[in-house]
Amino acid sequence: MIQNTGDMEETQLFSYDSLLNYVKGNTAFADRILMLIIEELPKDILIIEEAMECREWQRVALIVHKIKPNIQMCSKHRFLFDLILNLEKDCRENTQLDTIPARIKELKAHSQQLVAAIKESIISKIT
Repeated sequence: MIQNTGDMEETQLFSYDSLLNYVKGNTAFADRILMLIIEELPKDILIIEEAMECREWQRVALIVHKIKPNIQMCSKHRFLFDLILNLEKDCRENTQLDTIPARIKELKAHSQQLVAAIKESIISKIT
């Protein structure tokens, strides 16, 4: 079972408590979600980048929509969820397309930090 250390810094994106709140305390389900995020989020970011390179905005919107619930459940800060919401909206509506590459770069960086924080939390509970 993965548990929050309780002493996570405010700058970290991950919150096990937020995730537990979403899954109503079901730690086994929370742990499965975390493993899914670790496995799938990096792949999804690559797909988003590939779709962006091809200017396939609807495809970007679909993948961003796919990752939105996982980010909402375990992210400690609202700004990452807001980034995803706005990115999805703009891709669907074909607006602010010139800003999308920078926002995807930001999403990638924060996603990598989130995955690293989740892995760190898991490792700290194993050792």
